[in-house]
Amino acid sequence: MMSDKWIKYLIEDRKLNEETMERFQLGYCNDNLECDLRFGFPSEAVSYVPNKMKDSILIPLYNIHGVIVAIQCRSFQSSKYNATSYVKGEILYGLSLVWQDILEKGSVFLVEGVFDVMSLWKRGIRNVVSPLGTSLSDNQTALLMRFTNRVIIAFDSDEAGNKGTRRVIDKLSEQHVLHNTITFPAGFDPDEFICTAGPTPFIEEMKQEEPILDTLKRRLEWDKQKQETLI
Repeated sequence: MMSDKWIKYLIEDRKLNEETMERFQLGYCNDNLECDLRFGFPSEAVSYVPNKMKDSILIPLYNIHGVIVAIQCRSFQSSKYNATSYVKGEILYGLSLVWQDILEKGSVFLVEGVFDVMSLWKRGIRNVVSPLGTSLSDNQTALLMRFTNRVIIAFDSDEAGNKGTRRVIDKLSEQHVLHNTITFPAGFDPDEFICTAGPTPFIEEMKQEEPILDTLKRRLEWDKQKQETLI
């Protein structure tokens, strides 16, 4: 019998719902490499699920044309993320699903991870994608520019997020793409913040888009305060 623990985790811990799980076609692989496809995980991808993805939530990664190019997983055994081989920097997670929303809104939110995308999408913020990390390649920048010239960076408020924000700002500036940044309380990512505080403060935070230099200054101050607290 297929376990429902993964569904319980997504609903209770990640605060997702079945509509979001179906939209992003999530699945689950048990210890016997049997896959739960009830929320739309593509059956043609089952044969590509490797042994390292046993007891894991399966997340299909699509290119802009809606073709699956890889599978990412969240393991229950190690709480780590793994993925099958693919060319990093070639795709933006969620873009094949939300490109029309980006065109409609005239902007896109850039977040770090897959669950950031899902959390925002569930709460009505549909113009959101992820480069699957804190770097943005030339190819990913070109993909964004096909749909909008305004990017709002919403990376995690930690050291990696701060450094990634600076890199992305440099990349977007080179291409003359308009860009703002959204900041969260120190140590939070978009998923954690919206799950903890709910959508209203998150939306209000987005309305208060700051000039880039002010945002980076505030992030540096938060990092300094955090370090002083640890000493």
